[in-house]
Amino acid sequence: MLRSADMQPDRYRHDRYLRQWTLIGGYPRCLLDALDTATATEEEIVTVEERNRVLAERLAAVEVFEAAQTQLARIAAQDAPPPETVLAFEADGTAVVNPNPEWAAWQTARANERDADDLTRAYALVRLGRPQKPAEGEEPSAEWEAYQQACTVIASNDVQ
Repeated sequence: MLRSADMQPDRYRHDRYLRQWTLIGGYPRCLLDALDTATATEEEIVTVEERNRVLAERLAAVEVFEAAQTQLARIAAQDAPPPETVLAFEADGTAVVNPNPEWAAWQTARANERDADDLTRAYALVRLGRPQKPAEGEEPSAEWEAYQQACTVIASNDVQ
């Protein structure tokens, strides 16, 4: 699957064509024909480049959020957070207390998850896949309702 880094560079064939990215189901796609920069106005080119930049940044934020969730789930499965410090020994055998890089990474993951905005959370949920639609007259599941809310958040924040 394509990632945010795969959205660059936007231009190809000696800068003649400019890709027009879209996020579908939370993943980048080029559904529109590339913009021919030889015939497009400067305003059209700037608009497409800005849209591409915003979408790549949005997708990068989702990828950071998903990585944080994965790391937090892995640590939660261990039933205890990593220790804040670790004991190391110097060449002469002297014990030294050092900061634990795993603890720092855990703190960063916690901050990334906590600070994610609603749009980032919505894209992450949509990227998990569409849950089964409830049958006629059936009570919708919590997963279905969350998915629908996420789609609404994405639609209301769509970049035009």
